[in-house]
Amino acid sequence: MKSLFSALFLSLLSVIANAQNVKVETDDFTGEKVITTDYLKVYQGGATAENQTRIRFRHENGKDYIEYRIFTDDAISSCKEGQTILIKTDDGIIETVNTENTVAEPGAWSAKPINDNYGIYIICTFSPYDLQGKTIQKIRINLTSGYTDLNIKAKDAGKFQQLLTSFLDAKK
Repeated sequence: MKSLFSALFLSLLSVIANAQNVKVETDDFTGEKVITTDYLKVYQGGATAENQTRIRFRHENGKDYIEYRIFTDDAISSCKEGQTILIKTDDGIIETVNTENTVAEPGAWSAKPINDNYGIYIICTFSPYDLQGKTIQKIRINLTSGYTDLNIKAKDAGKFQQLLTSFLDAKK
């Protein structure tokens, strides 16, 4: 009986944890389903938080997007429309294409002093099924000032996959 209770508790905890990561709404104007996940920090950026990167997934108007928030000290960098962001997995390279971006003023995303720097917000189209069940290892972000490679730690790759799974479950 104790093990049954433990299994049910762990199951419920898993559902609650996943439910906090995904928001499903119906657009009041179009009647379409809009799915948005919370942001997930996939790259820490070391002691200075340089290029600290967070991602989230969004489904809207029948399209899937991966959104990147990158903290940077480089005020002149951005990501041009049509530029590719590459995701290296254990099974090959996945290409996402930038549809729009914004450069935010210093500290706009976080009041913490370590994040009192510029932010680049990039929205890319992608196919979430291309990433399903794959372990991400590295993300290459092509900016106007050159590219930045982000090495993804195994624990962050696992969190990425959990968030993607929750996103895909919400699309069903």
